Order: sequence, then structure tokens, then C-alpha cells
Amino acid sequence: MKAKWWHSGWLKAGVIAVVLITGFYVQQNLAGALAWKKREKEVAAAGESLDAGALVPKPVPDDQNLGALPLFQLSYDSKGYLTTHALIAALEHVKNTEAPSDKGRGVEGALPYPGNWTKGEKLDRIQVRKKLLELCLEPPSSTATSLELLARLCPALVSLRAANLTRPACLLPQDPNPIPWRKSLTGITTQIQVAKVLAYEERLALDAGHADLALEDILLALKLSSGVEKEAHLVGGLVAVGMLAIQIETIRQGLAGHVWNDQELAKLEQALGKVDHLATYQLDMRGEAINWVIPMADYLKDHRALLRDLLIGEYGINSRMSSSSGSWGSQLRERIWVEIVPVAVWLFPNGWLDRYKADMVGFFLHANLPMVDIPSHRAFAEKEGHAEAWINNLPASESWRNLLTATVDPMGHAIRKFAYGQVQVDEARLACRLERYRLVHGVYPESLAMLESLHGANPLDLLVGKPYLYRLNPDGSYLLYSLGWNQKDDGGDFTGKPREEALDWGWLNRPTTP
Repeated sequence: MKAKWWHSGWLKAGVIAVVLITGFYVQQNLAGALAWKKREKEVAAAGESLDAGALVPKPVPDDQNLGALPLFQLSYDSKGYLTTHALIAALEHVKNTEAPSDKGRGVEGALPYPGNWTKGEKLDRIQVRKKLLELCLEPPSSTATSLELLARLCPALVSLRAANLTRPACLLPQDPNPIPWRKSLTGITTQIQVAKVLAYEERLALDAGHADLALEDILLALKLSSGVEKEAHLVGGLVAVGMLAIQIETIRQGLAGHVWNDQELAKLEQALGKVDHLATYQLDMRGEAINWVIPMADYLKDHRALLRDLLIGEYGINSRMSSSSGSWGSQLRERIWVEIVPVAVWLFPNGWLDRYKADMVGFFLHANLPMVDIPSHRAFAEKEGHAEAWINNLPASESWRNLLTATVDPMGHAIRKFAYGQVQVDEARLACRLERYRLVHGVYPESLAMLESLHGANPLDLLVGKPYLYRLNPDGSYLLYSLGWNQKDDGGDFTGKPREEALDWGWLNRPTTP
């Protein structure tokens, strides 16, 4: 007698469902694993490595490491987060500066507005000193200068400069947390504030005729930024670029004012010559792939709650996936994403995370690395669209490509910031050479080629691989610029905000009209 239970329609449907679901998971997990294996082989064939150890900077003895100072050490706060307590405390009274709109009315607890040289604004010595006196907790000497008052507010500036003279390298402490995305970046991001305070002191120093002090602070900031850029992470790279940009403003002012002698200019140019934002960009792309994407994808397989928060949340990927078309179908997909994903995320096959890992590693290492070439010192503006095209050309569904695009959207045009930053550094080096020539001959040279007999090969415009454009102005000053991201000569048009959006990327060697 045949068992009646087997003839139940519901039972048969259940068995078929189990077989189909099991087959689905097996197929998806296998496809993901194969996609990752294929990507590993492609990475190796391209001469790249997925070894995280290769990104770890070489150790520096403490007595030679500026970053080993107690000021930069990380320690846990009451909530268990690592932070730079000593550095934050040192900057407590100088962490804020009045904005241009605050000039004349003052802001409690903020450093007085120092003017903007680029806009032709002069530092108001009387108002600056008056406000610095007000900020001092203890009554200073009645003859104390603005520089002395700032040193009272932030004594760490003096100790940092002293340490910089004996410590030739900088490697900042890193959070030992083995989970990359839980590492504290405070030790890195706080360096922007250090660069701003140093630039403030540089402005006071130039105004007071202490060009040597301004140069010391610039060299100190450059060394600190070299420690920041060793963090194989896009945040670290962008912070380093920002720190250099802050110092460039002081360098412009100093060179335009002819405040440094030949020896000082040679020292400044040498320090600038060590800066390579293009190499930092490639390091960061490798770091994003190796230190973040790979361990993150593997971690999420067993931590689906975090995956849910990354997909659906205040700062989740869903916030960057809104459709601009507003069509009914697009709105429906967005609604499904918000309502269904938080539940379905627990059912995602691990193979999807392997596929995500394979595609994102490919994006960083195959689509982004070729945007720059270190040996030839080039950045290729024409390849910027290659990254987006790389994702769009993946053999995947539109939803999957939209997910990947939303993931990388914040990094979309990072290459422009690195390229612009390096152009500014290269132009600063050329400006140092031009000033050294002027010190000897009394005038600027007729061409950049005239500098090479004294200083060696000039840096080339990294966007086209040709000399920077240069010409003398009737008043004896000069015009120096790169062709910019559009790779066209627009006659030295530097207008644009942010500055990397300007048509030409130029060196401002005199203030603009206020």
C-alpha cells in the first residue's frame, strides 16, 4: 500500500521549494566564489598584490619619528573610542578662527580673522593682537607680540618645531583595531586643524618680518602631511592634499613678498619635491580595495545587521540611489529597496558578497589605478570616465550596477583633487626656482627652460606631459599655469570653485583685486 502522505500536493510543493531554494543558494554561492577567484587571477596577472602587509609603512625608530611624540598618541576615551586627547587639548584655544564675515565683530573663543592675502586683504595688526590678548587665560606681558601671544595659547607649536629639527621622518600612530572600518581616524583628521594653526602662525610671522619662522612651520606641516598620507585610505590621502593646500597659500605670499633667501628657497623646494600626490592616490586605491572592501565583504557574511545598516540607514547606500527620473518604475524600485531589503538582507547568499568583493576590487585596481602613472608623473583626465564606464559595462543587472555606482559615488572625482594638489606643488617648486633666478639676475627668466641649467629638469604639466605654460607680464611679474582638467589653454583663467574646477590651474603670485 502506497503511503498517502507522499501524494499530498502541499508536501510535493514543499519538497520542490526546498530543492529550488537550495539550488539557488548553491548556484549563487558558487558563482560568487568563481567571480572572486577570477578577479584574484586578473589582479595577479596585472602585477598587483592583495597582500595587506604590502601596504604597511616601514617602521621608524621613535627618536627619529615626529609622529612618536606624546602629542600624537592615541588613547581611549570614556566611551571606548580611540582619540588624540593630547593633541585635541593642545589645540583647545586655537581650534577656531573667525570667518571673513565675522571680521570686525568678533566671535567668542575664536582666533581673530587674519585677512586673506590672495584677496589682497591685509592683516589688521591692532585688532589681531587685541583679540589674542583677550583669549589668553593669564595676563601676558604688555609688550608681548601677536606671535608670543599665540605661543601662549598653543605652547605645542614651539615643542613641535623643536622636535622637527631632530626627527627626520613622520609615521603617525594607527588604531590597532583589526576591523578596518572601526578604526579611529581622529589621529589623521585632526592634522587638518594642526595645518590651519600653523598657517595662522605663518601669516603672523610674515607680517612681523619673521620669514624664517614661517618657513619652519611650512616644513613642519609638510612633514606631518607625509605621515598622514601613509595611511592607505582615501580619507588620509585627501587630508594630506588638504594640508598641503593650506600651506600653499603661505608659500604664495612668501614668494610674492620675496622674503626668503636662496638657501631657504632651496630647502623649501627640496621638501616640496618629496610630495607625490599621485603615488598617494594609487596607495589609497589599493588600500580601499585591500584594507576595506575585501575584509568588509567577508565580515558581512556573518554580520548581516551591519550589512542592513550599510544598505538602509541615514548615511546608507540607499541615500545615494534616489532616481532622478522620478518614473513610476523607479519609485517602485526605491520603495521595494527601503521596505524589503532590511528583511531580505538576512537571506542574501554569501555569493553576492563575493561578487560585490570581486567587482569593487576590480573597480579600484583596474579602473582607478590607470588614471595615474607614477614613472611618467602623469594624471589622465581622459580616463576619468573610465571608472564609471567600467561599472556600466559589467555583465550584471541594472540594479546591481546602480548599487555599485552608489557605493563609489563619494569617490567619483577624487582623482581631480589629487591631480590639482600635485599641480599646485609642482608650480610651487617652479615658483621657488623662478625666485632663486630673480635673486641672482634681478629679473625673472624669459622661459622656464632657463632654470634647468641651474636646478635640473623642471616638473612637467602632469595632465599633458609638457612644460607648464609661462610668460612674463609687462609689470615684471609672471603667469604660470597648467592646462587644467580640460587640457586646453584658456589663457590663464583660474576662476572656478572649487579651484580644481577652474579652466586653467595656475599659480597666483600676486593678490587678486579685493
